[in-house]
Amino acid sequence: MSNDSAGFFVVLYSMRKLFILLLITCFLAVSAQENALKLLNVAKLKQQVHAHLINRLRQHKIAGANVLVAQNGNIVVKDSIGYADIGNKRILKYNDVFRLASMSKPLTAAAILLLVDRKKISLDDPVYKYIPELKNLMVAVPIDSNVKNYQPDSSAAFGVLPGSSNYRLEPAKRYVTIRDLLTHSSGMGEGVIGYTELNKLPIGPGITLASYIPKLARLPLDFQPGTQTGYSAITGLDICGRIIEIISGQSLDIFMQREIFVPLGMSHTGFVKRAGDLHKIVTMYEATDSDMIKVKDQYPFAIGTTYFSGSSGMVGTIGDYYHFAQMLANGGVYKGRRILSKQIVSQMASPQLPGSLGGFPPGSNWGLSVRVITGEQTQDQPLTKQCFGWSGAFGTHFWIDPVNHIVALYFTNISNAGGAGAETAREVERDVTDALAQ
Repeated sequence: MSNDSAGFFVVLYSMRKLFILLLITCFLAVSAQENALKLLNVAKLKQQVHAHLINRLRQHKIAGANVLVAQNGNIVVKDSIGYADIGNKRILKYNDVFRLASMSKPLTAAAILLLVDRKKISLDDPVYKYIPELKNLMVAVPIDSNVKNYQPDSSAAFGVLPGSSNYRLEPAKRYVTIRDLLTHSSGMGEGVIGYTELNKLPIGPGITLASYIPKLARLPLDFQPGTQTGYSAITGLDICGRIIEIISGQSLDIFMQREIFVPLGMSHTGFVKRAGDLHKIVTMYEATDSDMIKVKDQYPFAIGTTYFSGSSGMVGTIGDYYHFAQMLANGGVYKGRRILSKQIVSQMASPQLPGSLGGFPPGSNWGLSVRVITGEQTQDQPLTKQCFGWSGAFGTHFWIDPVNHIVALYFTNISNAGGAGAETAREVERDVTDALAQ
């Protein structure tokens, strides 16, 4: 090869390297721009949040509400409006106690992830390793399309199916794991059949996690473990609560108090164990087209019994829950104290299931007990990719935006608010998203 030819190839190779470097630089620049932190327009956010709360209150869509928004660890919006109790004209305050309902789940998840951090358990451990009764589980297979109208035979023993039943049982093809419980992919109490049969196992006075959870061995799974996802409203995180008790040797309420609530300064959060404490909780209402109706059953999952529901049983204030959410936003650290490892928080906030798996809405996935946004923004889903959080059926809601370092919470006292699908929660999400400076 001549010197001229060799020189030509050297120049060509150098130009190719330069082109590749330019492509990489452009990609990184675009990626950085897409993921650049945007600051909140605080004045705009305060105005929008308050205006929408006032409007909801006037329309009798809420009895009262607390909103908290923080960016970079600094609270920028803190608003309270309406009543903790309409009949007694008790004005809602920032430190009033709400029923957390399913916002108990991320708290319980954090507790069991603490045990993962300490190498006491593994996410992929089979549940039966700790609760032997949950080893040989059965899966309910619908026989016809009328399964949604299935009516159990109340005279039949649990697990003994009447001849007219429209589902059959088959063995689970693999064991349920702790990860399955945290990603709602276990099949336990996640469908019509599971819920129907679960209603045959009421949680009465004196029942504990220790006495109740083994009974779930009789509960047919709604699908083969790991093949679908849905929402295990009660069973999944209650089983996690029992595993925490077994590993720690402490009741769930004590473990949560010592390992989560005290380190995070959550002094108004926990389980209600004394009837005298119930008056501290905001009154719960049902919103109708024109009025607020006081709900007859004011204290579901908070009756003062010995059953500590890790799924739905905790109460707390918006300020307390902010401490917890900010810890997650900080990668497991709160006020200089590490609660969870950065790695386990990253797992908690990352999609855990294949995108092709059925059972969750488009544009979202399950992290470990939390919803993770994976799709583009829409009117009905205003949050950006990577945001994560969860809600409670009685009007509590939170999310974390890790790109823009935002923590946001919304608490209201409405029994039919809609949980994760509540329009009032979407409204606060839109308020925050709209207030991000372009």
